[in-house]
Amino acid sequence: MKTIKVFFLIVLAGLLSHSCDEDNPLFTFTFTKESDFTIENQFPVDTPFIVPTPDIETNSSETFESNNTGANLVETIKLTKLKLSITSPEGFTFSFLKSIDIYISAQGVEEKLLASRDDIPTDVSEIELNTTETNLKPYVIKDTYDLSYRVVTREVFAQDVELNTFMKFKATANPF
Repeated sequence: MKTIKVFFLIVLAGLLSHSCDEDNPLFTFTFTKESDFTIENQFPVDTPFIVPTPDIETNSSETFESNNTGANLVETIKLTKLKLSITSPEGFTFSFLKSIDIYISAQGVEEKLLASRDDIPTDVSEIELNTTETNLKPYVIKDTYDLSYRVVTREVFAQDVELNTFMKFKATANPF
């Protein structure tokens, strides 16, 4: 009798989980993107300035295709992680940087805050920024988007600083 009850509970749990999948057919996948930029040593201390960067190619069609979906089926794309790493000069730390705000824009889409950080530690060469909950689908489905780095330095530095931006995105799509 106990075996029958256990079997019945397993079958019931299977049916319930199957019906939940039908009610919520969305699936998620993650993808990453990297970009490099340079902060030149000519900017003033304690004064906000914008670091110019080139457009970033999204390759979104290939990303969606490799995840068996398309732009028309993607519902949301959110940034889950943004990490900045100093790549040059070697051994350099973020002691020069007081704060940073990164904005995203694309042709025909309003500029939005993507990530920021005010409490930048001075003794590290890699930091994570605080990301927003913005749905980035309108930007990522374009051929290119632009990142605008608005920074405030806390000290003068003698050399240009080269940085890498690593971004991890989470997309939610409808498979139908």
